[in-house]
Amino acid sequence: MARDTGYSRIRVMPVTGALGAEIEGVDLSAPLDATAFAEIRRAWQENAVLFFRDQKVTPEGIEALGRRFGELTITSYTNPVPGFKFAHSLVRAAEVAAGERNFGDSWHIDQTVREIPNAGFLLYAVDCPPYGGDTGFASLYAAYDALSPGMKELCRSLVAVHSPAGLFGRDGTGGPGKKPFMLAGADKVYNMTPEKMRAYMGQETEHPLVCEHPETGRLHLYLTGYVTRFRDMTEEESRPLIDYLTAHVARPEFTYRFRWRNGSLALIDNRCLQHIAYQDYAGFRREMLRVELADKVAPFGPAMPREAARVAAE
Repeated sequence: MARDTGYSRIRVMPVTGALGAEIEGVDLSAPLDATAFAEIRRAWQENAVLFFRDQKVTPEGIEALGRRFGELTITSYTNPVPGFKFAHSLVRAAEVAAGERNFGDSWHIDQTVREIPNAGFLLYAVDCPPYGGDTGFASLYAAYDALSPGMKELCRSLVAVHSPAGLFGRDGTGGPGKKPFMLAGADKVYNMTPEKMRAYMGQETEHPLVCEHPETGRLHLYLTGYVTRFRDMTEEESRPLIDYLTAHVARPEFTYRFRWRNGSLALIDNRCLQHIAYQDYAGFRREMLRVELADKVAPFGPAMPREAARVAAE
């Protein structure tokens, strides 16, 4: 309960022991004064993901709110909302068949193939299905803390290799256990060409398997579906540990499933959380509005100290 003490302008209600809190007492459509914003930022650091209900947020408003947290960015192949630079929509049409895979339908951290991935993002529910379409969150802090001393030591020594091929296959068309990059309706969200896709799938980026959060100083696992192997190891050698840690992170005591309704907004830390978009609303439309928050530093940790990570990113 220590996470909800010392606030005067907002009410912070933790939703699990591992992560997350619902916030009351704030209207995000109006400018936030310095005190209210400072309390929201503190609550975000303490809980990793914050949930606000019954908000009225426009593309202009979500960009303005995002800028309070820092510089905005957008994935290079994502189409913004017309007339805006950073706000973009994620839409699954009601007509999409039940068997078609979903955007983000496996546990992941966004864009770890970048040298400096996003710090976080804001996600706002515009049009929710009557049921389903939840988002799951997993605490990489809690997952790391629960490891045995020997496993922590091993993980702290490893550098993971991240590639889009880990999620989408070598050519972006999927494969065993993977999904094609261009899903049904993806052309409305992304502006990816076959040539760009092949080049994108060939990228590889290295990040430490255990990172230190640049704001809280806490250690956490840094694992996602983009990880294909560990530095100086083959994919075959790396796979048993990747599979073990992937299952470990998704243990129920480290996770929370958030049920959206129209007007809900989430502020999500992309550094110390995994998330998943559940696909269980076939026949219904779902639309989310989103902005990405840029980070200032590359992921760093025991196996790749901050200066080494900075040099690698440059």
